[in-house]
Amino acid sequence: MADMLFQQNGPLSNIVAKRSEIYLLRGTKPIVAYHLNAQNVSSILVASHMELRPDDIIYVAQRPIISFSRLLSEISILRVLLRDIRNNNIP
Repeated sequence: MADMLFQQNGPLSNIVAKRSEIYLLRGTKPIVAYHLNAQNVSSILVASHMELRPDDIIYVAQRPIISFSRLLSEISILRVLLRDIRNNNIP
């Protein structure tokens, strides 16, 4: 698992990745979720011994500031749309 996470262009090479919020989802009924904090060296050692299976899903959360930034950009687009509607400037 650690090899996949830290490979070139892997999930943790992205600057928006929150290294303390990595999840491995395994199984179907029930689904088991494993949490990995890649900022903790002992967790990385455990991840290096964990083998991925064909249907495993890896989820890496975004840093909160990135989510907030995206929210602000969406709101700004909405403000422009509302301004155009108010000014009767709809293409």
